[in-house]
Amino acid sequence: MKYFKDINNQVFAYESDGSQDSYISSDLIVISEDEAKELIKKIQDKIDQKIESTIPASLTKRQLMLQLNKLGLYQKVMDLINKPEYLDLKIEYDCSTEFARQHNLIVAIAKQFDLSSDDIDNLFIEAVKL
Repeated sequence: MKYFKDINNQVFAYESDGSQDSYISSDLIVISEDEAKELIKKIQDKIDQKIESTIPASLTKRQLMLQLNKLGLYQKVMDLINKPEYLDLKIEYDCSTEFARQHNLIVAIAKQFDLSSDDIDNLFIEAVKL
């Protein structure tokens, strides 16, 4: 591959066999593969930071429960925390008004219902709208 960047550090890649040379603008600057990867990583890091900054740090109990209900998980979570072996979670649920991502209940929900980190991110993003 041939790698290029523009004045805004946007990366472009073209086949090294010359078959795409007619698409290469004269305004582009030749860069190495390593430089292309580094620029792409910087862009991805900025995107990740922006996404993280849009994910709420915590939810109210109301927001969390409404979103769990929308996902069809509310009753399952209630059934879970009402089991004797989850008494600690029940107490935390009953006494908490706010739930951060690291809250034991959130961690237990993710584990019990096989929710990925992205699933939890989306839960928080959607719940804050309620």
